[in-house]
Amino acid sequence: MSNYNETNTSGGDNPRMATQTTGSLSSGPINQHTCELCCRTFGTRAGLGQHVRKTHPIESNQSINVERKKRRWSPEEIRRMANMEAQATINNIKHLTQYLATYLPQRTLNAIKGRRRDAEYKELVTGIIANLRSNSSTQQTNQVCNESEMSQRSKILQSIRESVRDLRSRRNKYAKALQELGEAALCGKMLNEEQLIHCIKSMFNTAKCPKGPRFRKTATHSGTNKQQRQQRYARVQKLYKMNRKVAAKMVLEETDKIQIKLPDHDPMFKFWESEFKEGEGMPERMPKDLKESPDLKAIWDPVTEEEVRKAKVANNTAAGPDGIQPKSWNRISLKYKTLIYNLLLYYEKVPHKLKVSRTVFIPKKKDGSSDPGEFRPLTICSVVLRGFNKILVQRLVSLYKYDERQTAYLPIDGVGTNIHVLAAILNDSNTKLSELHVALLDITKAFNRLHHTSIIKSLVGKGFPYGFITFIRRMYTGLQTMMQFEGHCKMTQVNRGVYQGDPLSGPIFLLAIEKGLQALDKEVGYDIGDVRVNAGAYADDTDLVAGTRLGLQDNINRFSSTIKQVGLEVNPRKSMTLSLVPSGKEKKMKVETGKPFRANDVPLKELSINDFWRYLGISYTNEGPERLSLTIEQDLERLTKAPLKPQQRIHMLNAYVIPKYQDKLVLSKTTAKGLKRTDRQIRQYVRRWLKLPHDVPIAYLHAPVKSGGLNIPCLQYWIPLLRVNRVNKITESQRSVLAAVGKTALLTSTVYKCNQSLATLGGNPTMLAYRTYWEKELYAKVDGKDLQNARDDKASTRWNGMLHSDISGEDYLNYHKLRTNSVPTKVRTARGRPQKETSCRGGCKSTETLQHVVQQCHRTHGGRTLRHDRIVGLLQHELRRDYNVLAKQELKTGIGLRKPDLVLIKDDTAHIVDVQVARCSKLNESHVRKRSKYDKKEIEVEVKSRYRVSKVMYEACTISYKGIWDKQSVMSMRRLGVSEYCLFKIVTSTLRGTWLCWKRFNMITSVRS
Repeated sequence: MSNYNETNTSGGDNPRMATQTTGSLSSGPINQHTCELCCRTFGTRAGLGQHVRKTHPIESNQSINVERKKRRWSPEEIRRMANMEAQATINNIKHLTQYLATYLPQRTLNAIKGRRRDAEYKELVTGIIANLRSNSSTQQTNQVCNESEMSQRSKILQSIRESVRDLRSRRNKYAKALQELGEAALCGKMLNEEQLIHCIKSMFNTAKCPKGPRFRKTATHSGTNKQQRQQRYARVQKLYKMNRKVAAKMVLEETDKIQIKLPDHDPMFKFWESEFKEGEGMPERMPKDLKESPDLKAIWDPVTEEEVRKAKVANNTAAGPDGIQPKSWNRISLKYKTLIYNLLLYYEKVPHKLKVSRTVFIPKKKDGSSDPGEFRPLTICSVVLRGFNKILVQRLVSLYKYDERQTAYLPIDGVGTNIHVLAAILNDSNTKLSELHVALLDITKAFNRLHHTSIIKSLVGKGFPYGFITFIRRMYTGLQTMMQFEGHCKMTQVNRGVYQGDPLSGPIFLLAIEKGLQALDKEVGYDIGDVRVNAGAYADDTDLVAGTRLGLQDNINRFSSTIKQVGLEVNPRKSMTLSLVPSGKEKKMKVETGKPFRANDVPLKELSINDFWRYLGISYTNEGPERLSLTIEQDLERLTKAPLKPQQRIHMLNAYVIPKYQDKLVLSKTTAKGLKRTDRQIRQYVRRWLKLPHDVPIAYLHAPVKSGGLNIPCLQYWIPLLRVNRVNKITESQRSVLAAVGKTALLTSTVYKCNQSLATLGGNPTMLAYRTYWEKELYAKVDGKDLQNARDDKASTRWNGMLHSDISGEDYLNYHKLRTNSVPTKVRTARGRPQKETSCRGGCKSTETLQHVVQQCHRTHGGRTLRHDRIVGLLQHELRRDYNVLAKQELKTGIGLRKPDLVLIKDDTAHIVDVQVARCSKLNESHVRKRSKYDKKEIEVEVKSRYRVSKVMYEACTISYKGIWDKQSVMSMRRLGVSEYCLFKIVTSTLRGTWLCWKRFNMITSVRS
């Protein structure tokens, strides 16, 4: 056999890696292509090329040749050169070719001359020159507000006057104190800060300054293993009652088992005191050339009660240094808060004691750090100031139009917008083989180092009202914060940065750094359709995009130099760049390295073809968001081992575990196979927690709670549904960039694939269609058809959706067994075994079904009686407050003896109430039959004569043995005045009684002869 090597010159394979072997065997000639890196052989060149690209990506990337003798002019290069020539022409610069060559080092003089001779280029330059000259001749002046500042203050005074008038009718001391403050403002007197603070604090009994969080440096539990388990159970259950979010974090991250590294308080305070104090602080005087924009005038309008109601501070947030809890502040009258806020508007200032804040430090890493810089400062100001600032934020966001490239702190899907735009750009570049350069820039401690003067300059430049600017200046003048760390505290001055934790800090920060985006060269960017994208930002996380290397470097320089003017710097240690350069001859895209970009003369990290990088929480490759391989099993195992009750595990799964991965799944690439695998894992663990058999209906786990299910999201449908809804919402935005991104191949294919996955739900997949699908699936099953009446009223399923402490873990498991027919009766265990005996073990001439056991069998007669009497007792105890309740009455009539469970007497009316626990099917017919039993003329005559009433009403308390209310019955119980909690107790008592009947059946050995 003869062999020879042949160099592979095709553009699809690496010439140095491929060898072709041709020979002849008895079976015929064979062509083999061998990889020189790992010696594997392939039958085709395409197979070898795919192998090299996937298995040896670095070598494959290095083999791509992107060097060109005569590189084509890109549209971005032409636009930038035309812009430079136009600027040079206006500035009367001579020798333009040599001048342009200094800014285009990759181009020769002859290439520049040739491009300048092009007719289209000359026309482009002429248009830019005309545009520049017309802009320079037009005076750019801010619009002056037609109404003066005095008219604005008069509106505020009018609002204060109305509030004072309303408070005169109130006789308490708070109203009187606020009335005095309002009248002082109406008389033109100065604000008495001490009186205002005293009035606010007197509304609360005790208001102590919180001590701040404490982090444990050692493991929490000690002793034997049993003692440690007991300690952990007690701690988890206590946390679960106080703060479920903290309890979930402890369970899922096992924070109680981690030894956290912490620095001493002295170096911590010293480091952050230097961070806070360094800076010039606020300017002493306001700028003289202040021009107000009429579009922003309404931000300083009087506060209304409706605005105060909408700006309620979240109850689960912490108190400021004044100790006023958000829950207590939210209970204060809206009229009081409206007057206080309007006083702040009128005087354009915050009392000193209200603007003093406290700052706590949260470790960025789970196991902590000994470096003070690895902690995130969180500043907490007074809840009074937070409520007021929240109103200003709502006005600011609605009135001011931020740069379209900034998406943080706005009522839009900012994270999803930036991720989809960047993904579309990367996909478009790789698909069309267009050159692309991306810079992901991180700003060092952006919120802590922003100059206060830059805040005022940005507000003045945008034309904000004088009162608003004065208020911000006074709020940050002489600002102090109390640093709290591990039980120690220290007061320090704050001369730079914004409150991290105050509602107003984010939008103000965006205004100050907006200049960085506006300084970028508009001719640089990547074109998606007719729209050019050169940047995207989410607060301080910024990505710059360009079609050429020089264009990106120029914009990095512009951005870094502009934000440096406001006290900020690009962090080269956390910033990175990606360069995608096509090889037109080979039809490949190369990730180019070895030519680093620089920010402030410091090289930035270059991403290679093997690197994974994160942007806004999503992992990327050079082709876009990576395909996510979900690792949810670790969290499920931790939930299994955690000292939790079964209902707590289900709640944490729905409220914390699945939402933890939801955004990543929606925004990353996923496969239907991967989602199905994760669904199977979740269902496996849920069955394990609830001790349900493997053949329990899947629909029971995914159906809504109100339909009788557990409402665990089915990721196979849930993720595509969220993804398509999110994409549609983003692309329907008025922003031109998003409209263009919505038309790209990536997003159109994403929507198409999602709709294909959701075809089972119907033609128009919505959340309602998703819930309806699982509801129908549940009711179509043998073990789910008994739950059809559960959707009629929430009282039937309240125990499953709420976490009542009076349901034990054992009862919770038993209730689910009953609802899913998972009780091991003979009929249930005979499924798939047609020869197995199914007769009742009590000797009844009937098959042993769950309904027969708990509703008919002689063994459970006593249990059924006890179950019935328990429901009667609950109703008797509940209704005795409003009625004269008579139990076990005997009514002798001409049609026989009747024994209603309860007779309720109120005024001139008697209510006959009889209780029944019926079968699940035809529940309404049982209810109607029970009511008609007492709705007789003879009974009405007997009741009227015995209890001396003129009106008789008949009600039946009908509930199935699975704890499902009849719709008419539960409505009649509410009319009688039965509370929701009593209805819930009747359901759980019915389920518990049914389960005890089943236990009684198994314990008794008697057989009916």
